[in-house]
Amino acid sequence: MTCRCKALALALGLFVFSVSVVAQQSYSSPTQNIFYFGAGSSSGDAANNENDDTAWSLGWIYKTNGFSFGVDIAGEGTSYDSTTGRYNDPRQGVSFNLIALTPIMRGQRWTFDGGVLLGAVQSGRSCKSTGQSYLVYTCYADQDPDTEYDFNYGAVGLWTSGSISVGLRATKESTQAILGMQF
Repeated sequence: MTCRCKALALALGLFVFSVSVVAQQSYSSPTQNIFYFGAGSSSGDAANNENDDTAWSLGWIYKTNGFSFGVDIAGEGTSYDSTTGRYNDPRQGVSFNLIALTPIMRGQRWTFDGGVLLGAVQSGRSCKSTGQSYLVYTCYADQDPDTEYDFNYGAVGLWTSGSISVGLRATKESTQAILGMQF
């Protein structure tokens, strides 16, 4: 299974888990699904051999008048790539995260929710178990590279009014402004 397939399977698993939790809850209050995207600055420094590409994120939040939760996938942090003939090439890592929010402030037509973000961020790729390829493959005999992950954590603040949500997503790897749409 390729690394992209594994990442997609993990994201799909997180989504299915979130939907199953929603199905088990019985809320009498109105709910909102919010899809958001974010962009911002990376905490990496190119002078220190770290990735400093623009960080991005895509996420989904299931929001109620009480506890809210969601999932996101982001391009953030530094993943040291030792495949395709390079050694510790700093590239942008991919993170998979769970989000838990609770209402902090409410107005008649708006809410401000805050909470935590916990997940895993890609920290490296190598061909330790198979060796490097001398052809155009990532690893010897077109095998999947070994991928390493680190713990990712942060905070999310989200202001919602009507069908628009704006906020901030800050992790140990990046700080991003997020913009979402309720559906």
